[in-house]
Amino acid sequence: MLLPYATKRNKTKAPPLNLSRRLQAILQLLTPGMAITDIGSDHALLVLAAISEGVAPRGTAVDIAPLPLAAAAENIRKQGLEHLITIKQQNGIVGLDPSDQEQIVIAGMGGLLVREILHQALKQDAHFPTYCRHLVLQPNNDQGELRRWLADQGWQIKQEHLLFEGRHFYHIISVIPGNTPYILSWVQQQVGPLNLQGGSQEVEAYIRHSIKVRQNILAALRRATGNQRDKREQLLQELAALKDCLP
Repeated sequence: MLLPYATKRNKTKAPPLNLSRRLQAILQLLTPGMAITDIGSDHALLVLAAISEGVAPRGTAVDIAPLPLAAAAENIRKQGLEHLITIKQQNGIVGLDPSDQEQIVIAGMGGLLVREILHQALKQDAHFPTYCRHLVLQPNNDQGELRRWLADQGWQIKQEHLLFEGRHFYHIISVIPGNTPYILSWVQQQVGPLNLQGGSQEVEAYIRHSIKVRQNILAALRRATGNQRDKREQLLQELAALKDCLP
C-alpha cells in the first residue's frame, strides 16, 4: 500500500522504472518510512522507486560524475518528483547533512571502496553511526573484506540476499550501526552469516562457483614454477571450509 507522500507528483503519466533484480532486492531491504540517500546513484532509479512505491518519504541521489546526475535529473523530472529528491555531486558521505544520512545505500562498487567510503564518514564525524540508522550495501567484489570491517566496527548484519543476475553473483547486506565488535569466520565473511543460515539455491550455487574457482587456481599453481606452498595451503583450507557448507 502506498504511503500518502508517494502520491505527491505531477499529473503527467510517468514512464515505468524497470528495475533490475539487483535493484529490486535492494529496494526490498530498505526500512519503510526512512529517507534514502543513494551513494553512487547513477540514474537515480533506486531513489525514484523507493519514493514512487511509498517506501521512502524523500531521497537524495549522490554521484561524483556529472553525466549520470544529468540523467538522474531527467528521470526525476519525468517522474514528477523534483520536490522530493535532491541531487548532489560529491564523493561519498562526507559533507552530507545529518538529515540525509538516516538510511544510506552504497551499491554497485567494489567492497574495498564501500569500506573506504564508510571509513571516511567515521573518520570525519564520530557521530555518523548516530545519524545513520540503516545501511544497505551491495559490493561487486571483496565482500569478505567488507563484512570483516563491519564486524570489527560492531555493525550488525540484519538481513542478506545473494542473487545471480547477468553472469554475476551479488551480495546485498542490510546493516545497523553498533559498537560491539564480533568475529566472523572466513567462510562467513565470504558467503555471509545469514546467507549460510538460509541455504537458498542461489547461495548453494555461489558456494559451488567459489569451489570451482579455487580448484582452477590450484590446478594452475601445480603447473607454475616456484614455491607456491603457502598459496596452495590457503586454497585447500578455503576449499574445505566451502565444502563443509554444502548440503
